[in-house]
Amino acid sequence: MLTGGKFTFTLSDLEKLQSSLNRLVEWSPTWQFKISYTKCSFLYINGMTNLHNVDMLLGDDKIVTVDSVKDLGIIVDSEIKFPKHIGNIVAGAHARANLIHIQDVQTLTRAFTVHVGPLLECGSCVWSTHFKSEIDRIESV
Repeated sequence: MLTGGKFTFTLSDLEKLQSSLNRLVEWSPTWQFKISYTKCSFLYINGMTNLHNVDMLLGDDKIVTVDSVKDLGIIVDSEIKFPKHIGNIVAGAHARANLIHIQDVQTLTRAFTVHVGPLLECGSCVWSTHFKSEIDRIESV
């Protein structure tokens, strides 16, 4: 349900999710699918703040609640924003750029394009930002 520009979730929604998790736990041994419980986490997306006290379970194990999660190499927070991800890629790009000590401009450009550029571009269609401060951090590399 969308109210005031945010999705509102009810306890019933979480009960349906828990039911699905229970079915997954029952299904997994049949198909020899081992669930890595330690890699599972629960992220409350903006608008779910009224449900923070509800524990989600995978079998007998409580799913850890987190403020941000890394999925396919991209860190996303509960507001679907990417400041931690941008911080990580900028730090990594600066570190790689500082390792390049080449005098020839053409070779320097090629080394930067090959070794630093991909860090700043990978997954950018997902995390691309419109905040000036984050754009300035990326462009500082």
